[in-house]
Amino acid sequence: MGRKVFTACTRDCPDACRIIAEVSDGRVTDLKGDPDHPITRGFICSRVRNYQNRLYSDERILMPMLKARGSWKKISWDHAISIAAEKIADAIEKFGNLSILNYRHSGSMGFLKILNDRFFNLLGGASFTSGTLCGGSGGAGQIESFGYRITHAPEDMLNARLVIIWGRNPVNTNIHLVPFLIDVKKKGAKVILIDCIQTQTASFSDFYIQPRQGSDGYLALGVAKYCLKHGEIAKDFIEEYSEGFQNYLDLLESHSMDDISTRTGVSIADIETLGALYCMNHPAAIILGYGLQRVWNGSEIFRAIDSLAVMKGNIGIPGGGVTHGMDEWIHFDKEIAGESSSSRKRFLPLPSIGEAILRTHDPPLKVAWVTGGNVVAQSPDSMSVRRAFESMDFVILSDSFLNDTADVADLFLPTTTFLEEDDLVGSYWHHHILAVNRVIPPVGESRTDLEIFQSVAEKLGFGINMSGTPDDWRAKAILHLEKDGITLDRLRRESVRSPVIPDVPYANGDFRTASGKFMFAGNLKLDAIQRMEYPYKLISSGGKMAHNSQILELDQIGLPDVFASSETLKRENLKDGDMVFLESKVGKIKVRLREKFGIGNDVILFYRGGWLKKGWGVNAITENIVSMKGENASFYDTCVRVRRDQS
Repeated sequence: MGRKVFTACTRDCPDACRIIAEVSDGRVTDLKGDPDHPITRGFICSRVRNYQNRLYSDERILMPMLKARGSWKKISWDHAISIAAEKIADAIEKFGNLSILNYRHSGSMGFLKILNDRFFNLLGGASFTSGTLCGGSGGAGQIESFGYRITHAPEDMLNARLVIIWGRNPVNTNIHLVPFLIDVKKKGAKVILIDCIQTQTASFSDFYIQPRQGSDGYLALGVAKYCLKHGEIAKDFIEEYSEGFQNYLDLLESHSMDDISTRTGVSIADIETLGALYCMNHPAAIILGYGLQRVWNGSEIFRAIDSLAVMKGNIGIPGGGVTHGMDEWIHFDKEIAGESSSSRKRFLPLPSIGEAILRTHDPPLKVAWVTGGNVVAQSPDSMSVRRAFESMDFVILSDSFLNDTADVADLFLPTTTFLEEDDLVGSYWHHHILAVNRVIPPVGESRTDLEIFQSVAEKLGFGINMSGTPDDWRAKAILHLEKDGITLDRLRRESVRSPVIPDVPYANGDFRTASGKFMFAGNLKLDAIQRMEYPYKLISSGGKMAHNSQILELDQIGLPDVFASSETLKRENLKDGDMVFLESKVGKIKVRLREKFGIGNDVILFYRGGWLKKGWGVNAITENIVSMKGENASFYDTCVRVRRDQS
């Protein structure tokens, strides 16, 4: 007899779906979206719909393994836990706590993964990572503008008369935004897409603009110049709730429409059409993408767009806003990470983690424990990252597959998937809290991260401070929400709207800058990085097949396809399907070049997620450029050239 279990997806995706899992004879047989959830609406993406392929894959490793003379051999959990504890204790005794690196990333967005950090804090401290591979640059810009970063509730979009999707491809990376856009159009509002690649989102947009990659800040200035000349501005709001407006006006005055058109590659007519649409349709919402700020000056681009929205009175009102993302753990009590227990701590920047490890001394890094991330494949300049981890004495990897990071690891600890765990999850887009409920027992000998860290803590003498069931920790994480009627029992039954964030942020001038007012952008750095010898920008965006590097080896056969415009192929004297090398400052990779409609003539599109060992690892050629603010990986500033394969 089959049964149904309600759970939630913990993958690094804004949608954070509520899922109905069907189980028969102890196996997951189907995964569906909860039709009663206001965001999930009864459907899920293909990557999760087919998750059983990953859950039960023959490639999945289901027992602890130790590498000996370059080969993996199976060992018992007792042996594995003892080795992990001994290596950590030995490194601390000889070199101190800072010789241990805790690398935890977002392979799972489940909140209880914060307990991985608790282990290292209770250890007395360690080396941690800082910055982000994802949204730090845009976040820094919005914090500079508003004082904090938060999103409008997706449901509030229905109050808009115009929605601008700017540098975001929801069809691939935020699929549950699409029904809201369709509903917006049904209500008579218009949808605009701005992107250097004409994605599927253009098919249901009323107007599409294709700026040069990285020139979006200038485009925002052009729209603002039009609105200032032809439309009304929010004079009262600006006067009462903002600072620096004159500096912003000076910035607009310093660039002519001709100059902006040249820099963006967008005609003055199209800039004016965009300006007219934004001016004449009020309220208007802007939804920003993550790719938009994966450049060194992404914070400046965001500030230019934020300033445009405030000038037009689209901040702090229903149907308005500039939505990008927020802290998905804002709802939960982060004190359970045990920060106060850590007396020794230092930070290494994620965007340049390989280089940072290699230059870190006093003490050098000796032992690394990697959880929630395929650090070698996911990081810029992957070859330097691989060298860095190879330089350490011992690397522990908690994962489910022998990915690129496994190649530099010494101890492999098999972890569970979200279908085998209890947890909590929030979203960095919508405003709902969900419980992750275990659907089936762990497959094989796999264990949760919590169980693994609890066992090692026991060996090291502080097990009592890591003890507790997942339900114990879930209850602690939401204890402060009980006054709002949110309990673990309730979350097991339903998704709950978070009481800690409003549907409409920044209402009534609720800004948290030093002055308490919105800070208009002034002297912005908006020019994109260019390299004459490398004429194309490499766009390594998310595709439909892989969720970051969570991809099976079976799906990485042959050469990866990358995509360029017909004009690019003509310029390079190539044809569709030719084998070529993409070369950057840091490396090269062999690919199959495919012609694709809608790609800007200045970019090459390479869907990320593949592994180095399979020849699909795009980060073998990405540069480790750190953003000017927000310590973000500037993936899209990598410049490449195309070389014909002569073999």
